[in-house]
Amino acid sequence: MDPARIAARRARLAAGPAGGPRGRTRRPYALGGHPRHRGVVGGAWLWLGRGSGYVIATVWSLKGLLYTPALSAAAVAQFVWGATDDLTQLARWLPIGAMCLVATWLLLRAPLL
Repeated sequence: MDPARIAARRARLAAGPAGGPRGRTRRPYALGGHPRHRGVVGGAWLWLGRGSGYVIATVWSLKGLLYTPALSAAAVAQFVWGATDDLTQLARWLPIGAMCLVATWLLLRAPLL
């Protein structure tokens, strides 16, 4: 193996998982962008009627539908264990879960173009 390649490989390994001392991001994250940007693009494609927009919007809505019961259960557990005095977090997670349920149901019933 070329000594320059060996030195470059050692430098990459020594830099650690963050990609380097300056806080540069790893390559897959840098190429793909922030996941929220994919949601915005999916929403725009959904608005324009592109088929891939339906897929991205359905995945994001299903993700929200699956996360909100876990967040609601965590809010109830915090209340039961005394970490919080009220259940105001449920007022946030239950409507979001209901909206995700309706959106997922509508998106799965929508005919693809």
